[in-house]
Amino acid sequence: MTDETGYGPEPPRARWPGGALVAISLVIGYEDSDSYGARAGIWRLCRLIDRYGIPVTVAACGRHLERNPPLSAWITDHGHDLIGRHEPGMGTGLAREQERAEIATGLAATERATGQRPHGWLAYYRQTRELMADEGGFWYASGPADDDLPYYATDHGRKLLIVPGLHDDTPLSQPVAPRHFGEGLQLSLDYLLEEARSGPGGRMMSVDVRAGYSGQPAPAAALCGFIEYAQAQPEVAFLHRAGIARFWLDCYPA
Repeated sequence: MTDETGYGPEPPRARWPGGALVAISLVIGYEDSDSYGARAGIWRLCRLIDRYGIPVTVAACGRHLERNPPLSAWITDHGHDLIGRHEPGMGTGLAREQERAEIATGLAATERATGQRPHGWLAYYRQTRELMADEGGFWYASGPADDDLPYYATDHGRKLLIVPGLHDDTPLSQPVAPRHFGEGLQLSLDYLLEEARSGPGGRMMSVDVRAGYSGQPAPAAALCGFIEYAQAQPEVAFLHRAGIARFWLDCYPA
């Protein structure tokens, strides 16, 4: 594949762990600058996740996790994945060495807060991916919303696995009502299942939600409806991004 054409007409015929055709990756975005999300929304989502017993990925910067020890403990105690990120507003326009320092600071803060190093990092730009490769120890990067399967990006001859995202609860261009968001997720899952059954092989479905929005009652209800619908499908599995990345690295090495 190339960065321009992706996998083209012959994507890998993947089968996820357990023989699933569609792997759903649920990512919860957390920022303590969103007061409702930090005080109430994140805990509604945590209770929801506990109820359904699914693995999730939490996207948060280390400093925010340090200021919320109960959330850090929940992530660690329940075996969830953590994807690191820059401090909000710090990811764009940083000089190379400034960004290198920001990643190092974020990693250290995350390890202090959770006792673990994140396997992934939000990386929307080539420079960030290059710095991740310099740092080493990462399984994957996320950020781009440009595919239905993981893929390898090559920067300066070094390959890094990208686990892409797609379905966002609050797209900036046109906010979606909770009911419509839930219906759209079900339609997407139906199509991906049918597509996978017809020949191209397994697909990944990324669902990205924010604690400050989907942690409100109505969006949370829509998310519950989708999770229940997905769990009723025998060819669907919920995997956090580290699980997806580890599977891809082992089964489809660069």
